[in-house]
Amino acid sequence: MENPNNKRKYAAYLARQFYNGKKPIRLIEDEFPYSETDSDLQKLLRLIKNTPKHKGLFKVSKDKYENYVINVYSLIEELEKEIKKEIIKEVLINDKNELLLKIIGNGNPTYQYIYRESAGVYWDENQKGFKSTLIKEWTISEWFLHIRDLVKSGLGVDLLIDKKVSWNNIPDLEVNKIKNALQQGRRTL
Repeated sequence: MENPNNKRKYAAYLARQFYNGKKPIRLIEDEFPYSETDSDLQKLLRLIKNTPKHKGLFKVSKDKYENYVINVYSLIEELEKEIKKEIIKEVLINDKNELLLKIIGNGNPTYQYIYRESAGVYWDENQKGFKSTLIKEWTISEWFLHIRDLVKSGLGVDLLIDKKVSWNNIPDLEVNKIKNALQQGRRTL
């Protein structure tokens, strides 16, 4: 993670994991990207380590806790600001019945961390795309939107469809559902 922007985004990702209750403080401290020059990263780690209690015997006032939350999330949003965009060149169902969204280019080494969201989405380094687990209960269009939203919230990457996108092994009904949802800016069907 030599790129300073990647460090900032990863720090924001870890902070969201902590505040959503998905990672304990000891793992955050172990994985947090250290930077002597980035005061925002230092400040965020300090805020995480000094999270005030808002329940129980030693809780802080409601106003103080609300100010803390506003400060933390403002900082997280600042670290996430530079949303990267990737273009989807192909949408397909592979021979394992997984939805695969292939992108133009080679992607980024940090894309492998999408699995940490624990939501059935993975980066396929060989295929250069994000893929679902085995399609069972959800429709293809639901998986498509799930992958797109998860990649944006978890990695700070906006997946956009190329005008010449190739739809392989995807029923027309599902293609139309996806296109309609994207045109209307919907997150879900």
